[in-house]
Amino acid sequence: MKKINLFFILFLLIFKIGNSQDYLVKKTGDSIKVKIVEVSLNEVKYKEYSNLMGITYGIYKSEVLRIRYENGRVESFNIEVELVNNMSAHEKCTCGRLDAEKYHGKKDMHFVFGMLFGVYALVGTAASKPLPIKGKYTYRLSENKHLFNDSVYLKCYSKQAKKDQFSMEAWGMVVRIAIPLAIIYYIYHH
Repeated sequence: MKKINLFFILFLLIFKIGNSQDYLVKKTGDSIKVKIVEVSLNEVKYKEYSNLMGITYGIYKSEVLRIRYENGRVESFNIEVELVNNMSAHEKCTCGRLDAEKYHGKKDMHFVFGMLFGVYALVGTAASKPLPIKGKYTYRLSENKHLFNDSVYLKCYSKQAKKDQFSMEAWGMVVRIAIPLAIIYYIYHH
């Protein structure tokens, strides 16, 4: 009897492991049996459950309603869309500016660039496009990840990050000019 029970339990475990899959539900209502490989900032990567050794597919998170994982946990993406839609442009812009000020970082690096390269550092910054996912700490610490695809948020974030970088480069240029002037002053007045 013990052997039958043991065999039955082993059969159930193997059956459970063999049938573990995730369900990806699109906003169109389509439900797909998949194995989720990765959920990134903008995309969900998965393999079709019927072909786990095959191609890894990607779908934008904006097209996904929810994912039900094999362990029963459900991750919903519709909430983020509702949060973004309920915010005014001013609120999104404020979030972008504050995130850039608090988390973008790289200010010390731009100070050094200003000292070393002068005006050329400003040209490089003018050509750059600071994004939250490239920020030193933004992706890790910001509570506004649901806004990272919003055009108003991105515009304000980029504008504030550039402003901070220009400011630090300008201070670097001031130091670059002040040090030789201080040395010249010291030499001629002592």
